[in-house]
Amino acid sequence: MEAFGSNTTCPKQALLSYVNNNVIGGEALFRGPFGQRRVIYCDYTASGRPLRCIENYISEYVYSMYANTHTTTTVTSKQTTQFRHEARELIRSCVNATEDDAVIFTGSGSTGAIHKLLNVMELHGEKAARTMVLVGPFEHHSNILPWRESGARVVRIQQTANGLVDLADLESKLQTYCQKYDLILGCFSAASNVTGIITDTKPVAALLHHYGALSFWDYATAAPYLDIDMNPEDCRPDWDCSKDAVFISTHKFVGGVGTPGLLIAKKCLFVNKVPHGAGGGTVAYVSRDMYHYLRDIEAREEGGTPAIVESIRAGLAFQIKHAVGVDHIEEREEQLARYAFEKWQSNENLLILGNKEVSRLPIFSFMIRHQETGKLLHHNFVSVLLNDLFGIQARGGCACAGPYAHDLLGISEDSAVKFYELLREDRRNMCNEEPAEAVRPGFVRINLPYFATEETIDYVTSAIDMVATHGWKLLPQYRFDLKSGAWTHRVGVGRKGPGLSSLYDINYDHGFMEIDSDTEDQCLGQTRLEHYLQEARVLFDQAVEDNLVLDALQDPEVQLSEPYQDFLWFVQPREAAVCLHDAWSQTLQQALKSGYVFVIEDGCSEVDSEVVIDRYGDTMVTPLDQEDAATVPHATLELSHHGYGESFTADFEDVAVVPGDEVDTSDPFTYHGDMEMYTGTVSSAFDFTKPGHGVSYGGLDGEFEPGEKPRSRHPSLCRAFSNESGYRSDEEFTYAGTV
Repeated sequence: MEAFGSNTTCPKQALLSYVNNNVIGGEALFRGPFGQRRVIYCDYTASGRPLRCIENYISEYVYSMYANTHTTTTVTSKQTTQFRHEARELIRSCVNATEDDAVIFTGSGSTGAIHKLLNVMELHGEKAARTMVLVGPFEHHSNILPWRESGARVVRIQQTANGLVDLADLESKLQTYCQKYDLILGCFSAASNVTGIITDTKPVAALLHHYGALSFWDYATAAPYLDIDMNPEDCRPDWDCSKDAVFISTHKFVGGVGTPGLLIAKKCLFVNKVPHGAGGGTVAYVSRDMYHYLRDIEAREEGGTPAIVESIRAGLAFQIKHAVGVDHIEEREEQLARYAFEKWQSNENLLILGNKEVSRLPIFSFMIRHQETGKLLHHNFVSVLLNDLFGIQARGGCACAGPYAHDLLGISEDSAVKFYELLREDRRNMCNEEPAEAVRPGFVRINLPYFATEETIDYVTSAIDMVATHGWKLLPQYRFDLKSGAWTHRVGVGRKGPGLSSLYDINYDHGFMEIDSDTEDQCLGQTRLEHYLQEARVLFDQAVEDNLVLDALQDPEVQLSEPYQDFLWFVQPREAAVCLHDAWSQTLQQALKSGYVFVIEDGCSEVDSEVVIDRYGDTMVTPLDQEDAATVPHATLELSHHGYGESFTADFEDVAVVPGDEVDTSDPFTYHGDMEMYTGTVSSAFDFTKPGHGVSYGGLDGEFEPGEKPRSRHPSLCRAFSNESGYRSDEEFTYAGTV
């Protein structure tokens, strides 16, 4: 990939660098379970971030002369009205709208724009019943549900084998329905918010118009990056490629935070005699008994005090996009998509959704496969891990595009019904079970911003590649909630540093705003990103040694009732912990001489009302023909603290294993251990599985010195490995030793 900013003498490259440097929060820091991290924002597909240059302009020029609109008698209202008018005209110019097109600020995004259009078209009742709505294969819920709820019939157009809108299927349905319905609407996404796959709007619009249908386009995902042309002039002479309506979520633009939605539509669609949202600003005159609405569509459809500053900000966000240049943005977007695919192509665990060969934005929805179990890593775990370990802001779920997500994930309607039965909010009333939100299918989504530096792009793609290969190794450090689907680190950030900021940190006790917060300066992110990658490599390499693996092995196994067992599709922390020890035991077995056994002991003790899990660090490699095994060293390594409180009682466990089927496990295998904290004689029995799977839950009962708290059975980790094959220990064997 050509180095970003390598040619800063080019005005466009310089402008991209300027945009990147102006993103507010670009150097923000936070402290998570792995220490301090810089925020790397890769969630522009959901919402953009503010630009300092735009906010500075608003602060200096807009706020200083701010007033309400709807009058021109004061300099402040005149200036504010002019700013908002100019913002509308900037947008009109950027989308090639004509005097036949209305530009309406409405709602908070495309959803509000669609509802606005439904109402001004008066699409309800009998009119809706005589309307057919053809929606594309990629549609967001906001471009499906409003049409369904209107009473119109909604039919979905299929995708081709390449993952594009199937024009043959579209034409077939147009031919079928054009004689049966009074009105046909075609509603398509210009680009998928899941895969970034781009739809060529011109042939779709031309085909719709050929059969008398209207051409509506959801640009929520595409608008910040692609050209929006309401009235293209470069089509074939016999094609009408114009757009009858476009829906835009300007808040997804860089610099567009908090901006309203945009409806840009042909004025002939506004058939409503009463404005949608009638009120102040929509009327020409009102008396006691009489009222008359304005004829100006753009004025009458923005009733009440509009989102004044937000609308001005929307115009400024469009202005930035126009200054960078659509051609330059599209070229950069294509370059980023190609770079990422080449970077990830050899990683078999990384499953990227959607066709990689078609034109698409650098929006990537992916899943991560775990080879040992054949399951997937939960998308929420992956998103949390990208955040905690790398600072990367990703998003897990279905991206509010359920039908398309079901296609991509291969989920049948029968399976979808079962998923819903597990997720439904009234599940407790239905079958006395809590909803299991964690089983909701989904994926992780990120996007690569066109203005990001080469260092950032390389960092993000490297981090995802690393998580796809090694991310499962940190699963035991997390716990998940089956009901909510939330994943949290077992330690969290309480002992590591500050948490999130809060509005309740603010007080005015001394006559001015003060912030009572223990958060550190969050805008000093000078750490090189490569340092985070190096730290992650170390954490992955040493994952098996982390004390939190002990906790994960003691997690209860989560199971679903009949007939839903197969719907627990993701790797649980406990499973990952076992896999970690499997891999470790294989390494140990390869290193051991035949006839030797490797014993590792873990125990727990109670210190100041907290439980301390101890590992006895010295390796004990013992010949099998030796009657007594080695002595446990007195020194202990503290692994973690768990604040269970006064009522908790702890115990110590240790174990040795006799490998080999030929050994009579009914005979005692004697193991001697020394510990200063225990006295007395202990005898206990343990069950074992194959080496590498050896998690033993038992305990000891003993006599203790006066003053010692009695220690009862409590599960802790016992492990034993050998290089012998075919080891089977379905039977009990006797552990006897003096402590």
